[in-house]
Amino acid sequence: MASTSTPSLPLQTGARNTSFPSSPTTKPFHANLHFPFSLPLTQLIAPVKSSRTAKYNEVVMDEEMDKIRRLQNGSDVRGVAVEGERGRTVDLTPPAVEAIAESFGEWVISGLEKEEEVKVSLGRDPRISGASLSVAVFAGLARAGCLAFDMGLATTPACFMSTLLPPFLYDASIMIIVNAGNGSGGFFTWDVLDKLGADTFGSLNLHPDGMFPNHIPNPEDKVAMALTRAAVLENTADLGIVFDTDVDRSGVVDNARNPINGDKLIALMAAIVLREHSGATIVTDARTSLALTRFITDRGGHHCLYRVGYRNVIDKGVQLNEDGIETHLMMETSGHGALKENHFLDDGAYMVVKIIIEMVRMKLTGSEEGIGSLIKDLEEPLESIELRMNILSEPQHAKAKGAEAIETFRDYIKEGKLPGWELDSCGDCWVSDGCLVDSNDTPASIDAQMYRAKVSDDENGQHGWVHLRQSIHNPNIAVNMQSTIPGGCHSMTRVLRDRFLIESGMDKVLEITQIDDYAKSGCV
Repeated sequence: MASTSTPSLPLQTGARNTSFPSSPTTKPFHANLHFPFSLPLTQLIAPVKSSRTAKYNEVVMDEEMDKIRRLQNGSDVRGVAVEGERGRTVDLTPPAVEAIAESFGEWVISGLEKEEEVKVSLGRDPRISGASLSVAVFAGLARAGCLAFDMGLATTPACFMSTLLPPFLYDASIMIIVNAGNGSGGFFTWDVLDKLGADTFGSLNLHPDGMFPNHIPNPEDKVAMALTRAAVLENTADLGIVFDTDVDRSGVVDNARNPINGDKLIALMAAIVLREHSGATIVTDARTSLALTRFITDRGGHHCLYRVGYRNVIDKGVQLNEDGIETHLMMETSGHGALKENHFLDDGAYMVVKIIIEMVRMKLTGSEEGIGSLIKDLEEPLESIELRMNILSEPQHAKAKGAEAIETFRDYIKEGKLPGWELDSCGDCWVSDGCLVDSNDTPASIDAQMYRAKVSDDENGQHGWVHLRQSIHNPNIAVNMQSTIPGGCHSMTRVLRDRFLIESGMDKVLEITQIDDYAKSGCV
């Protein structure tokens, strides 16, 4: 989590000087450690020049460069930093991180074109690799000529806000359970809610522990949600909150112990936002339900389905606003969500604050209903499954093979080889061909191939959808399906297997065991 920042605590670095004004004189630049790979990757490692070893060094250089390139995942840098994950070796090493950080620092300096020192703040979450990788980042930034500042344990939104605004607070007079999952979110209990008078007795896992001894810090994790629901019941709380490790995602539990995440959380935020901004557009990833689209349109909003990936969803909202389409909420089913009013930042704590404010507003009007009442008419899909197909290829060729399989899927649908299957589109936002292709004047680049097909038949009309998505992080393809009729997912899986995967020969490129098992048994 790195961002250029107004400084708070300087470190000893190799920067050019340590004298600078207390506030930046130019617009701050934000990067959240989503390193730009539009810059030449040859800047990452300087090759050694030698008449005797030049050819050998070129080979070594190419190998090291390829390893570093594979750490890029969309707009992030991701890898394994600590031994222990089965089947994966450590690739996010301090030398690689230092090289990337140096290149990042040089890119920031070049982009800002400032005469004074470029200042970069760095925060981390409690993961046990944080300390060693932070040292590597500081070393790389210093070598680039940046002045680096250690924010220590910090949330991703806090790193962003270090470039923009002082803290702001909200009032509450309610009982709230916070489950921080031993990540960075414990502060929200004692530094925000407690000081504002909320009763947070019974909150869970508030103290950071990079081994995460109780459960995965993830609002989609079933254990996290179960523990939070139990705490809400035991303490008769008005609300339960679940944060992820660095608090850029959240989920909630209402006073009736109902978990609110995925489509439900998007619907809840949409209900709040559309009350404030009538007629606004809501951008989500293309794995959301047909019922969510109806929920949004019934409240006067517009629903733009877009590519999976929180950066894709948020960037689409930025683009729509630039094109004159009022878009106030961008949210992915994973819990990543951003608001226009909050600088398009995915900030789990800010989302929760919006929910708390709405809950207090309801209480002040005399309502005894919990926050869940805002989504009581949201229908849930009758069936919903996710299956995976591993790509049968060497790692360096997996992305190309996966793209080939998904493009073949698109061609089969467009050529009418799958009767009743049609590439989806939303119509209002210049997104067509399975919610992937931007048809406006400035289409966004594609980071991973994916398409969504809506499925219909004469008896039931449109009753479901199938979404194929190439994973950015792993060599596999995710298959998501939803259906509004009994047996719909099973039927769609059989068609996918028999009429596409086997008929096209893609079953030789993809390992389809999960597809085959579900097609035979109807059980995941």
